[in-house]
Parts: sequence; structure tokens; C-alpha cells
Amino acid sequence: MTTQLLRLTGDGSPESFYEFSEQANLGDGLPLIPPTIERVDAMLATVDRARDENIGTLGPRGGLATVEAIAANAVMAGCSSDYFPAVLAAVEAAADPAVRLEDMGVNTNPITPFLVINGPARDALGVNYRAQCFGIGGRANATIGRALRLVMINIAGSLPSIVSKSTHGSPMRYTMCIGEWDERNPWGPLHVQRGFDRDENCVTVLSANSFVEVGDPWSFSAESFLMAIANSMKATSGSWLTVGTAPMTVVLNANWADIIYRAGYNDLSDVKQYLWEHSQVHLSEFAKEWQEKLIGGSRLTADGSPSGEGYLLCGDMVPMTSKPENFNIIVAGGETGIHAIVCHGWAFERPATRSFILPTHR
Repeated sequence: MTTQLLRLTGDGSPESFYEFSEQANLGDGLPLIPPTIERVDAMLATVDRARDENIGTLGPRGGLATVEAIAANAVMAGCSSDYFPAVLAAVEAAADPAVRLEDMGVNTNPITPFLVINGPARDALGVNYRAQCFGIGGRANATIGRALRLVMINIAGSLPSIVSKSTHGSPMRYTMCIGEWDERNPWGPLHVQRGFDRDENCVTVLSANSFVEVGDPWSFSAESFLMAIANSMKATSGSWLTVGTAPMTVVLNANWADIIYRAGYNDLSDVKQYLWEHSQVHLSEFAKEWQEKLIGGSRLTADGSPSGEGYLLCGDMVPMTSKPENFNIIVAGGETGIHAIVCHGWAFERPATRSFILPTHR
């Protein structure tokens, strides 16, 4: 389906465009910047791509994510033109079938894309990877993440309440974008873990179904803090368990990443293994209906049909996800306090990463 760009008339005021965008279901409820030709062209000038190039066909509508249409949404989101290469890479990653963007756009679940930016561009663009990176963390985090959401609404057709049927929604759906503190990840930053060079600029699209803050003032050892994280991610129900393969993302603050690494967890696989083992829940913690499904039921396939495979129980224990490799461990946030963030993924989504280049004329 071709994505049509609107040619607007009117007094050109922010107020009139805000009213128009609300009536036309173009936004997320917050004010938008009018995507004038001049503003869209400024975005396009930062990438060496044809404006009519199709980055991907995005469901559920099957809209064509042309470079120009993405640029218009980046303008509306409030992005600086310098951010556009990162926005374009985020959309390219989100269009990867592994991400299953269409599922995120129509499900009753509040699942949302979660963007992580790595590489030198973090500092060049002002992407926050320190204190408040998830919160009121700055323009880059807020608008790059929002641009992808507007692409989902205006190109993919994930209209809130009309097509997107999330039962409660989530504040994460406004924007979910942070940088990683690459230099403080002792195991190597996320994009390096995923096969890219350290000096490459990359955007990775993860999925987030929840946002669990782990505050631990009592731990003084790596094992104690890891146990606190594992205990915080336990749940006796949740849509990630109905398929058993959901990704799990843990965001460590830099000080605790150092402590864990120096305590002998030099291999990231050891951290993932510990969290996988210690976040398991005993079958007795589940209601009878759940126990019957977990013991004798079949996991679902990507189209929602039974797979014929049972759940991967570890004796009488139920893992949060099928294998330790499904954990993503990144480092971000302020250095004060003993904190981590846990984000449960959902269903069959898998991360996707794309690199980008900043314009040389910056």
C-alpha cells in the first residue's frame, strides 16, 4: 500500500496542525511539529538515500515506509534533522521480520519496540545513556523513539484503539529509546555482542512488554544483586510464558556491571545462565489451569497454532524463557544507587540491529 503524504493548507500555526492531526488520527495525543517541505528536506539532506526508496512494507496496513514518509514522521516527532540517520536505521531494523512489528501493532498486549543506540553517535547526537536515560532524558531519546511510534501509526497503520487493541496500553508506547554506556559494559556493548564493530553507530530494536525497576540497597556481592534481579523478573503468569521463548532484557547500572564482572562473571554467558536458572518459578506457584498447560500443553507457533511441543520445564521449575541466550544484558543509567531495569519481551520477537552513518557536514 502506497503511503500518501498530505499537502496541508491552513494558517500554518502549531495549534491548527495539532487540531488537524488529532482529527486525522496522525499522532499519539501529544503536539506534533508540522512536516513542512523545508523541514522534511532538511531530514533528507542527512542521508544519501532516494526520497522514494522503500525501506520496508509495514503491517498491519502494508504501508510503504519510504524515506520521505519516515522523514515526515521524524519531523512530527520533534527530531532534529541530525537524528534522521538513526531514525532511518531504527525503521530498517524494525522492518526486519524477526522483530514482528505487525504483532506489536495489533495485539491486546502492551508490547512496544525498545531502541538501544550504540557507537560514537550517542555523544554526537546527545543520546542519553546515563542518569534519567529512560525518563525525562533529553530530546534525542524522546523523539527518536517517538518517531518510530509515529511510523507505526501513520505508515504501518497501528491506530490506537482502532487497530491497536492493547487492553491497557503502556506509557512506554510514547517512546522507548536509550543509549548504551558502551565504555562501561565490561562484556562489550550490545552492538558488539551482535557482531558489529565497536566504532560503528548502530540501533538495535528489542521488545519490551514490561518495565520493572530493581532497587537493592542490601546487596554487597554480585550473587546477591543478580539474585535480586532474578527474583524481580519472576511472574506466575504473563504472555511471555504462553509461548516460552520471549526475550528478556536487563539494564545494569555501570557500577554494578563492574562489580559483577570483577566477581568472576567474565563471560556474559555466565551472567545469562545465572539469571535464567534463578528466575525460574516452581510449578506449585501456578494455578491448576496453568499447571495443566505447562505440564501437558503445547507451546504456540508464530501464527498462534499449537506447536506440538511441550513447555521446556526444568524438573518442577518453569523458566521465564526457553534458554539463557534469550537474555539481553546492557549497561546504562546513572552511577548512583544500586539499580537495574528488567524488561520482559513477548512471544516470538527477536532483536534486529542496523548501522548508520552521520553526515560529514555536521
